[in-house]
Amino acid sequence: MDCFDNFDPIEGNVPLYPFYGLFDVAWKARELLAGLSKQDILWIEHEVDWQIEKARDLFAQAAERNQNRLDDDSDDFDEEISEIEAMSFAVDAGLGTTNSDEPGHCPIRCAAVLALMFVANCINTLNCPEEDLGTADEGPIGARLIPAANDAFNAALALGLALKYERHIEITNDLEIEMDERLADFNKDRARRAAMRKHGPTNQAKAFVTAEWARHRSAYNGNKSAFARDYVRRIHNEYHVSITEKQMREVWLKDTPPASKPDGLPAGGE
Repeated sequence: MDCFDNFDPIEGNVPLYPFYGLFDVAWKARELLAGLSKQDILWIEHEVDWQIEKARDLFAQAAERNQNRLDDDSDDFDEEISEIEAMSFAVDAGLGTTNSDEPGHCPIRCAAVLALMFVANCINTLNCPEEDLGTADEGPIGARLIPAANDAFNAALALGLALKYERHIEITNDLEIEMDERLADFNKDRARRAAMRKHGPTNQAKAFVTAEWARHRSAYNGNKSAFARDYVRRIHNEYHVSITEKQMREVWLKDTPPASKPDGLPAGGE
């Protein structure tokens, strides 16, 4: 459209009259484009023009094919979809650039630039010399205000499209974060269950040995070595857990009184 020849998309003044919402549309669109240079926005403008033209061509081709299937003598298809419809179709069909490093890759930015393009058209029409306006049934005022009002309306529609894409991306990101968190929780739970399956018999056997030592320690006169000789075989037979006497004595029973030291006796045994 070459909309920004006479209107700066970043700093251009937007009048409050006669379309009071035009300023808000421009302000929000610029907010969505924050951080981009004017050159970036001009690049997106050309990308938007291309997407709209491509979408209209595809739409016209599809309409022509459908019309050729009809048996009646209907008129040739000559209706053109609007820029908003074309932009929406282009995004849905993935007609835009696939290079994520290019500023026109983001549909939010494309729709926001389209909104500013309509803002620029509206302002250019309001400022256009009267001799360049053409004529309208409503007279010179109508020749200026009617197309300007259409552009102001389309600017609001384009901004709505940008906000729709923004919300969609926010929802998608939230869902991705939630799914990542759920996947992380699932993996943690799966690892915990795997550890329980792997170490469950060992833990049960250790708990059994600890309880048995507490119950029969006096019968062994506090001798862990003798206790371990008996229970290593029993643990292997009942829990299918292999452990050495030294491991049972020095690891499983490490927090109990030392081997060969009956309860209540000093280290020398006296």
